[in-house]
This record gives sequence, C-alpha cells and structure tokens, in this order.
Amino acid sequence: MPRKKRHGDNIHRHGSGWRIRWTERGRRRSAVFPTEDLARRALARIKGELAARRAGVEPDRSDAPRLRDLAEEWLKRRATTHASARSDRQRWRDHLDPVIGHLQPDDLDEATISRIVDKVRAGRKPATAQRVVRLLSTFYTHLVEQRWASRNPVRTLSKQTRALIQPDHDPRTTPFLESLSDVERIFRALPEPVNIAYAIGALAGLRPGELLGLRWAHIDLDRRRIHVREQRKGARFVPLKDKESRIVPILDSLATVLRAWRLRCPGDLVLPARRTRLDRPGLGQHALNDALHDALEALGMPAMTWYQATKHTMASQFTLGGGDIRTLQAILGHSSVTTTERYSHLHPDAFAGEGRRIVVNLSPSEAGKVLQIGPAVVQNPDS
Repeated sequence: MPRKKRHGDNIHRHGSGWRIRWTERGRRRSAVFPTEDLARRALARIKGELAARRAGVEPDRSDAPRLRDLAEEWLKRRATTHASARSDRQRWRDHLDPVIGHLQPDDLDEATISRIVDKVRAGRKPATAQRVVRLLSTFYTHLVEQRWASRNPVRTLSKQTRALIQPDHDPRTTPFLESLSDVERIFRALPEPVNIAYAIGALAGLRPGELLGLRWAHIDLDRRRIHVREQRKGARFVPLKDKESRIVPILDSLATVLRAWRLRCPGDLVLPARRTRLDRPGLGQHALNDALHDALEALGMPAMTWYQATKHTMASQFTLGGGDIRTLQAILGHSSVTTTERYSHLHPDAFAGEGRRIVVNLSPSEAGKVLQIGPAVVQNPDS
C-alpha cells in the first residue's frame, strides 16, 4: 500500500533526533534536530519568519541560540559523516569558540573574522587560517539552511582578508621522486607490509587512509582494477574524503606485488589493522611515515613525506609519461582538475626527459614485468 503524503507543518521522531517538515514557496522542506524542544522551537521560528516575509517584515532572530550551542550539535552530526570531524572540533575549540562562541549567528561580521585570521596567522601557517575560515563557512552554510542565520558572512569577505588566508606554499616546489628507480629502491628498503602500502600508494595513487581501509573484496586482479570505497581513520572505517567511490587501474608491477601478497595475507584487509605476529605490528598512518623516514635515511635520500613519495610522485610521473590530466583526476579522486594540477607538478629539469618511456621494476626477480606510468594507465579496465 503506498505511503500517504504528509501535508502541513509537522514534527516527528527521526532516528535519534526529531525531524520537522514545512512548506515554503510550494516546496516541501525538512530539518533534523537532536531534541524535541529544539525542533519545536525551530518550527515555530520558521513559521514566524514565513509569516513575516509574507507581510513584508524582516524576521526577528533575537532569540537565536549562541554559536557555541549550535556548533556543538553541528559537530556531533558531522562526526558521523566526515572523516575530518575530530580535526574540525579541535579547530573550533582552539580558534573559533574563544572569539565567537558567545555570539548569535547574525552578530558575526567581517571585522571579527579578520581578527580570527590575524590570531591564527600569528602562530601558525596561512594554510591553517584557510582551514579555519573554510570550516566557519561550512558551519554558516548549515546555519542558513536551518534558518538560524540570514547570511553567510564568509562569502562577503574582502579581497584583502582573503589574501591573508592564501597558503604561502608554492605547489611547484613540492618534491617528488623524479626517478622511478628511486621508487624501486624505497620499495625494497621498506619493511613488510609497509612496502605493500607504498607500492599501492606510489603506483595507484591511494591516500593513506584509503590504503589502510582497502579490502581484498575491493580488488579485482583478473580485471586489473581497485574499487576504492572507504578509508580508515584510527579504528573506524569512514566514507571517502570526496564521498564518492572510484575505480583505479592496477598496473602490471602492482598486480605482481598484490598476487604474491594475497597468498601471504589472505584476510579481509589488504593491510592488517591489528598485530598479526610479534614481529609484524598493525599499520597506522604514523607507522607508514616512520618507516618511510627510516628508509629514506638509510638510503641517503632527502627527507620526504608519505604523500610526496606516493601520491605526488604517481601524479607527476603519470604526467611525464604523457597521461591525460582528466584521467589522472579520476584516478586520484579529485573533485577539481585544479587540485590534480597541483599534484602533477614538474621540476624544471624534468622536461629534459619529456616523452621518454618510464618504467619501474617491483617484481621479486629482475626478470619480472616492468611498469609504464602514463598512457598505459588510460586503458579501460574492462577491455
């Protein structure tokens, strides 16, 4: 029997919270609140605002809660949908709450935001200020949708204020492994299973959290593709950074590594999260970084982060091999090609080898297959 449509304004239970429904400009709208009292107050306020607008009067929001209270509920909900929720809560506690927590939503102005930016920049990098302002903008987008705020003040910031939150790092100077022979050297210098994680990161471009959340069920070695579907943060499996799964092709050398590793690690996870033996501890992002640091030091190579040695290297070598930037964007899982271009940077002296065939050997024996990073990656996994 078809479900009857709900008409009019109403409030009802929805999971662990309360959902309100109302009609505005001929469209049905809804919102969820943690308590029944807050939901009823919100519905009454929305109905009052709609009536005021019909009468041509500006709605009164003088009874709106403080930003501190609204942020607490918003951050709780964000923890269930965003992998960065813990960092977001820390940014709110350290940089935003002390300055604006006591304000009501419509009390925030550009002068206050500029003061926040100046305070953050005084002891941290501009990139931190950019993340704080971005978090504030996302929060206010939520407040506008929930009718607690009439506008998002971050969207009206002046060019002068926006210039203060631009990162001072030039992505063209980010280091990457310009020689794929170095990729092979690092792979062979890393302990197991960190070397497996490194191979997947450097040859498939997966993020550290995606590596740790990768399951054998997501890998199709016969059709040569990885279905990246989730990531691991600590002990939790959470949605991907961009919320959308993606298909990543498996190159010949990586397929060889994965086939051999599957025989030795046949469990659910490709990279076990827990200690499997006394001499094989469980992996985490800190373990990856520490092992890479030790390997680079032992090889006498310059210090480099995990991202630089894997994702940046893969993107740059893909571009050097003649790969298409749009294909690279899909492989790396970037929502914007501009972000992909920041990863696929080229050093000035890298152009000397433009058009060359780029290969690397990660096979157990020297007679193994070689890998080409470039046009070969563009092949359809189903072909």
